[in-house]
Formats: sequence, C-alpha cells, structure tokens
Amino acid sequence: MPFLAGPPTGGEIAALQRIRHTQEEDRPITPPEAPTRPAAPTTARGFRRQVRAARLRQSLLRRNVESFIRAGEQLLDENNLLKHENAFLKETVKTEQRRRKHGKPLGLLNKEHAGQAQFFSPARIQAARERADELDAQKQQKAAQVEGFELRRAVQKDQKAVTLAERKAARAEGRCGTIPPPPEATAEARS
Repeated sequence: MPFLAGPPTGGEIAALQRIRHTQEEDRPITPPEAPTRPAAPTTARGFRRQVRAARLRQSLLRRNVESFIRAGEQLLDENNLLKHENAFLKETVKTEQRRRKHGKPLGLLNKEHAGQAQFFSPARIQAARERADELDAQKQQKAAQVEGFELRRAVQKDQKAVTLAERKAARAEGRCGTIPPPPEATAEARS
C-alpha cells in the first residue's frame, strides 16, 4: 500500500480493514494456554515430595499473609496516632493564635528620626501597651453604652406599643357602650 499523506479517507479505511481481516483468517487458531500442572506422581517418594512442596508453599503463603496483616495493623495504628497528634497540634496552634496579641502600632516611633535606628526601653513599651489597653477599654465602654441605649430604646418602644394597644382596646370598649372599671376597683374586688 502506498504511503498515505494525511488522514485516511473512507475507501482507504475499508481497504485496511479487509487486509486485517484476511490476515486474521490466515493465522492458525491455538487454544489459550492453560497453567501447566505438575504430572501426578507415580511413586510414593514423588507423592511425598509433592506433599512437602505443597506444605512449603502453603506455609510461605500463610507467612506472607500474616506479615501483610501485621503491617496493615501497624499502619492503621500509626495512622490513628498521627491523626490524634495532628488534631492536638491544630488545637495548640489555634490556642496560640488566640493568646497571641497581634501587634498594633504602639506609637513609639519618632517620625523625626524615621530613617535612623531607634531603641525603646521596657518601661516605654509597657507604658505604650497600657495606653493601648486603656483605649481598648474606652472603646468597649462606649460600645456597652450604645448597646444599653439601644436596649432602653427598645424597651420604651415596647412599652409604648403596649399602652397604645390598651388605649385602642379602651376606645373599642367605649364604642360598644361598656366602660372599663378603674384599676383601683378591680384590685379591691380581687382581695
């Protein structure tokens, strides 16, 4: 067949298939190869040898299986230990991150000498940290005041809604012709 330039066309594909088909028909058909079995022993000695060989293969197989089982158990145990260790390490990292105070600038840098080396005494650092803590406390106090104010406002709004509902109920009863008794009279009637 001549050298094909480019992908084969429909006619060329059909020709290739015919060639393959005829080549397959020319091959002799052979049965699949079966695993060869040893010949049956004809003597007692040969029988004993075969039994010994079978026992040896079986014991080797058993040893291999047992070693695989042991290795698998060891890997499972190691995996469990590593999982627990990993969980504890993750927890430790989280607690460390919570404890670590992410540094906000303390305002210790002197802007006049920005390009020069600056040294800070422990007392200055402590004072700056105390100032930062005071500012945080003030922010928290303001937030608590705002929250308290909003809570009071919500309570007042609820009280206003209750009184408004009572007034509407009183008006509705007044329209029906019944007059509600004064609060003192109901208290005396109960006792």
